[in-house]
Amino acid sequence: MLRWPETLDLAALAARVCTPERAQLTRAREALAGIVAPREALECAVANGLCPVDWIDSDARAFGGKLFSPRRVPHSVDTVLALVSDVAGVTTAETLAREAVVRAAAWSPLIRTNNPVYWKQSRGDRRPLGVRSNGRPPLPTMLPLFAVGQTRTDVWQRAIDAIETPAPAQPRLGLFARFTRALLGTSQAQRTQLGDRFAAWGLAFSRCATNLALRQAIEDHQRAWAHAAFANAGLRIVDVLEKNDRRGLVEGLLERPLASLPNFFEPLAQLWWTGYALDHMDLASIHLHLPSVEPLR
Repeated sequence: MLRWPETLDLAALAARVCTPERAQLTRAREALAGIVAPREALECAVANGLCPVDWIDSDARAFGGKLFSPRRVPHSVDTVLALVSDVAGVTTAETLAREAVVRAAAWSPLIRTNNPVYWKQSRGDRRPLGVRSNGRPPLPTMLPLFAVGQTRTDVWQRAIDAIETPAPAQPRLGLFARFTRALLGTSQAQRTQLGDRFAAWGLAFSRCATNLALRQAIEDHQRAWAHAAFANAGLRIVDVLEKNDRRGLVEGLLERPLASLPNFFEPLAQLWWTGYALDHMDLASIHLHLPSVEPLR
């Protein structure tokens, strides 16, 4: 992760964004053909070996409803089709979502970890428009986003300097040259390394002109990388976050090194590789984007 974005396969990521594998799609279409009731569709999927029997009344996932009475059955047969055509991917996505919530709860005592994963099915291809809910922040406001523009350059420099990179071969320096380098302090090579790393992220973002969902995927990867870089450098929260970005955090957290706190962006970045993605996380629940599937009718 520390080598991102250089080692991040952007072409492979672009191919996975909002594109679940759905290896059982043909079988699921045949099994659910002619069914109009979502619960009946789930029961039929179980009968045909498409999904486990506990999916019928599972408390692991929900499809809207109120916080203390979530809707357990999908709204439509097409939603059932989208889920049972990719049971392995859906299960992996839910595991990653729960891991993200558990990690986020280490940052704030207000976040609840015992609720189901909520699924929100889109209509049509969301890649050009992105998958985040309009007007809603993707995460609770007390969680830091590790945005490049919100962290001081000197902090970034410390983080980048701590990432081990192969040093280019240098000519043997004379006494005067060594004295000059010590006098000037930070080397030009270090400053160039910082600029190169940011330029590499900028190049990655430049490929997202017509694919906002891919941009959001890269943002999650960049934030996971930032946490890893800050942690690797031994930085504390108080070193990285400005005062306005520290509200709502667990008491006593500010002096802790980031290496002692879980990277909640890491599972959110991994989530994109399943073909699913975070819609939003609030204090009481996490909501995932379910890409659309060609309707049965």
